[in-house]
Amino acid sequence: TVQGELLSSLTAHNKRQALWITDSAIMPDCNKLVVSTISRELCFYDLTTSLYKCQYKVLELPSASICLTYYCNLKSHQSYLLYGDELGSVTILTFLKPTTALFDVLAIKDSTLTYHDLFGQADFVNISEYPQIHREWTLRVSYLSHNHSFVSCSNCSAASLVMTDVNRNRGSYVFRVRKGVKCFDYSRELDVIATGSADHRVRLWDPYVPSRPMAVLVGHDTMVIDVAVHSNLKVLFSFSHDRVMHVWDIFEHTLLQTVKVTFPFSQRPPDYGSGVVSLPLPHTLILMCNENLAGFGIEGVSQPLEEHGGITSHHAPLCAAVYSPQLNQVISACEQSSVHIWDLNTGALVLRCNGCHGHEEVTSLTLDASGRHFITGSRGGDVKVWSCTTGQCVKHFQTPGATEVTGVVHLKEKGRLLCVGWNRRITAYVDKPEVFEPRPDNSWQSRAHHQDDILCMAYCPPLYIATGSFDGEIVVWNLNKERAMARFHSLAKLAPVILRQHKLRTQRPSSHTSTSSHSRPASRKLSSYRIRSASAHVRYTPVDKLLFLKTRVTENCEDVATLVSSEGGVARFWDIHGSEQDLGNFPLTGFEDENVLALTTDPLNQYLIAGDTVGFISVFDISHYGNSPAQEGVVPDPLWRWKAHDREVVSMDHVIQEAEKVIISASADCNVCVWTMEGVCVGKFGQECLWNLQHILQSGGTPSRSTAVSQECHHTDETPNNGRADIDQHISPAKGDIPMATLPPAGTNERSDSGTTHGDVITTTTTRSMLGTLYQEQLNRRMSDRHERRVNLAGLDLGPIEQFGTICSAYQALKIQNIEEMVLPKRT
Repeated sequence: TVQGELLSSLTAHNKRQALWITDSAIMPDCNKLVVSTISRELCFYDLTTSLYKCQYKVLELPSASICLTYYCNLKSHQSYLLYGDELGSVTILTFLKPTTALFDVLAIKDSTLTYHDLFGQADFVNISEYPQIHREWTLRVSYLSHNHSFVSCSNCSAASLVMTDVNRNRGSYVFRVRKGVKCFDYSRELDVIATGSADHRVRLWDPYVPSRPMAVLVGHDTMVIDVAVHSNLKVLFSFSHDRVMHVWDIFEHTLLQTVKVTFPFSQRPPDYGSGVVSLPLPHTLILMCNENLAGFGIEGVSQPLEEHGGITSHHAPLCAAVYSPQLNQVISACEQSSVHIWDLNTGALVLRCNGCHGHEEVTSLTLDASGRHFITGSRGGDVKVWSCTTGQCVKHFQTPGATEVTGVVHLKEKGRLLCVGWNRRITAYVDKPEVFEPRPDNSWQSRAHHQDDILCMAYCPPLYIATGSFDGEIVVWNLNKERAMARFHSLAKLAPVILRQHKLRTQRPSSHTSTSSHSRPASRKLSSYRIRSASAHVRYTPVDKLLFLKTRVTENCEDVATLVSSEGGVARFWDIHGSEQDLGNFPLTGFEDENVLALTTDPLNQYLIAGDTVGFISVFDISHYGNSPAQEGVVPDPLWRWKAHDREVVSMDHVIQEAEKVIISASADCNVCVWTMEGVCVGKFGQECLWNLQHILQSGGTPSRSTAVSQECHHTDETPNNGRADIDQHISPAKGDIPMATLPPAGTNERSDSGTTHGDVITTTTTRSMLGTLYQEQLNRRMSDRHERRVNLAGLDLGPIEQFGTICSAYQALKIQNIEEMVLPKRT
């Protein structure tokens, strides 16, 4: 075996009879294997040959390496080797030219060099030391590329799990468990950390909330030695020392399956290495013990999003999309810290800003009062103001605590910028033209504003803002007095009852079946809420979205709903000047256990538009809803409801174009789409063919097809350059009569008439070809072109070219018509 040959090679080289290998890691970019031993050595083996020859050896490490991990960045051509040692420290070796050479071969004698020799090879390798992160051995270490940090664990109860920034720009997140952490796994898609401990428990953590776990899974009888998260299925695999594997549902916190694994040990006791459970492929699970491997097939794995075919608006799930009426452009931001600016009339990409917050994820997007600057907030607490025309960063703010920013509001009249997030308070900044260095305004810092993380914020100019937190509390603030004027609380027990009753009355059997594969979407924003809210000790419903009905606020009438909140998929209507009881509530989604993360309305507040976590968009008529003190049992039926996206809708905006209403939706499926109010898809930003929005709306909202204007959007590397965003500017075509082409409709849409029974839920069905989405789009395009040719050529007279039966002669079409003889009248 490979392990036996490695041991033989090491024994022959060091003249020893036995050697303890602590860990190993594959280096795929340079085809090497690195092995760590208890003799404080790192051995690099060449995998291009079958002899596994030791090519380099690093001796005299400061301490023995216990665990290894390797990450290679194919875009920057740099790689990182991280190892944790017996002193609780972590060391990172950054290889600058891994594909060429790991070390300077001219300075190496006999392929051996010491740890101190590495400091003299700055052109090939850099060393970064993080001493004594833990008080005991570092058992596991993993590198997180999206925020340039690493996670390490130990048996130490004071620092069981620590997430450390590689650049040391922010503080570390320290997780504490009584008996330490034996193993962990991080899921980027679900944004959750799973840990296993010696107390037989598996814990789920929010990576940025180390104070308490989101859930504790109890079921093992012995120490948990390894865990693995399957992001596609949203399940967790845990393996204990007694060779029992449990499969858990991450969202429901339930045990799905238990497998007792038997290995052919003969007389040897079980010996587990550093990585026992691995998922080399989405449909394959590997368990390792001694020299044995146990393979399991995983069923029900769907294809990744990028394998379904077609072009997406972004390369990563969307965070938000906003519309600038001054520029008639749509600004969208994704989790890869990339912002795109699109022309709404044609769908053309105007500007692309990559690496807006470096490695940090964009979590908030809004416009300033002028509509010519967009403001972004990041996971690390940075807030930046950008120019929509040039893509340059105009101002930079830093919130206290370096926590996630979930909402930003620009107050032009007061010259301030308000930010909310996971620091549980409102942070105000002075934002005036004469102020070059933005500084915080301490008037909002003297008191705690919420008891839990703030998830959303809404603004009603010029006097009110509303904030909603994870514990279900809604606070309405008066900006002139800078204090709370109303407080509302979560729909903790009423929401599930109302939602369940509505589903039993209205849901069609095919509605949930057609979207069962999307019933549990996996986004960072959604997963954190759902995992935490599903815990048994949580008795509240988080506030996912807030929306002001601004026309009703100006009326200043009593017992009139002026604020709408989305909590657990239920809309609640509040009077900010009235009592703490809501004026009405009804479900926004037609599916059980789903939430609504996106809400918007038209300028007259006649319609409420909601996007749920299944990907459906629903339009409700609320022109007469919320105008009386109590409306129990009144449930507005959706006027339109259609399947808009494959994953959850995270943001929506309402636009008035050519006296017609248009909806812009952004989703975690990496797409930003434009819809009419009836659910007709105008197009998807980033598609190859442009559209003519004016022509579509004038034709009654039905897109027609003709010769398409092709536009190829070449996405560039989204790696930041010296802290500044990389900008790609695209010149959009002239806004004349542009031929248009759109995507095929997402599904058939129905409208409820007067004869529809009360509570009838409108469902859609999507017909897909077995050959894939790309083939289906090409087929639809050919069918549409064929139909247009038939319509355009229907009025031609084919008689002149059919004089010879089935033989067609094109020259017959040029035949000159017979001229009748004209008789002139005689003179009289």
